[in-house]
Amino acid sequence: MILDLELRSLYAHTTVVMLLQKDSRWIIQKYIERPLLIHHTKFDIRQWILIDSWSPLKTWVYKDSYLRFSSRKYSLDNFNSAIHLTNYAIQKNYDSKAVDISKELPDDNMWVNQQFNKRFLNKYGIENIWEDQVWPQMVEVLHKLLLCTQQSGCTEAGTKLRGFFELYGVDFMLSIDDSNLTENDNDDEEGEIENENANQPICPLIKVWIIEVNSCPSMALGSSKATHELCRSVMEDTIDLALHENRFWNNSPGAQVGKFVLAICNNVSQIIPKYTGKDLVIEGTEIKKPRD
Repeated sequence: MILDLELRSLYAHTTVVMLLQKDSRWIIQKYIERPLLIHHTKFDIRQWILIDSWSPLKTWVYKDSYLRFSSRKYSLDNFNSAIHLTNYAIQKNYDSKAVDISKELPDDNMWVNQQFNKRFLNKYGIENIWEDQVWPQMVEVLHKLLLCTQQSGCTEAGTKLRGFFELYGVDFMLSIDDSNLTENDNDDEEGEIENENANQPICPLIKVWIIEVNSCPSMALGSSKATHELCRSVMEDTIDLALHENRFWNNSPGAQVGKFVLAICNNVSQIIPKYTGKDLVIEGTEIKKPRD
C-alpha cells in the first residue's frame, strides 16, 4: 500500500516535470532499499578506470578506491538528500553531522578502502574482504558493462583512435546477499549472522552494484583526507601509464603500472558490419518562412 502511494506520487510529479521538459531524456533506476550500511549509515564507492583502447577492449582498473558516507543515519521514512545522496556535491551543503551519527565515521565523510577492510577485520575477523569479494565483482561488472557498450556500436569511432586514453570515475554500491540470512537477520545493521561457536558474527556475502559512470570525474584534492591522498596518486599514475614504454604491447592481464592493474583485456577487435543495402536518400523541398 505504501509503495503504491509512493509510485502514484512519483508518477504525478514526473508527469508535471515531463510537461515542462517534453524533449528530455529519462533514465529510471531501481533504488537499492537495503544497501550495506556502516554504523547505520549509507555509503557508495568511487572507483577509477582507464580505458586504453576500445577495440580491442583494454581497461586498467585502479587498485584503491574511496567510500563516501552520508551525514545522516539511513532511513526509508525520510527522503532527505543528506540521508540518501552520498555525493560530495550534496554532502558539502550540510555543515555538520547529525548528533546520532557514529563517532567512528570521519568528519569529512570519506574512507579509503583499507579502512573498509579494517572494519570487517575488527567485526568479523575476516582479512582482505575487499580483495576477496568487492574487487573481483567490480571487475566482472565493469567487463560486462564495457562489452555491452562496445557491442552497441557507440564506440565505433574509438577503433580509429591511436594512443588515446580516458579516465572514468565509476560509482558502486554494496548490498548483502540474502541467501545466507534468516528473516531476523535482515533487521541487523549489516545483515550479520550470529555464530553459535564464536563470539564474532559470520561475515555476510557482499553483492556489488554499479550506479553510474562519470566521464569527467572530480579530482579535487581538498574535499577530504582520502581524496587528497588518492586523487594525487591517480593523476600521477595516469601520466605514468600514458607515457609508459610498455603500454601498447603489454596485454597480459594482471600487468601493473603504479596502482593501475590491467584487469580487462580482450584480444578480439570490435567488428562492425558494413551496410550492404541500398543507398538511403532523403529528398525534400525547402519551406521558406512567410513574411509578416
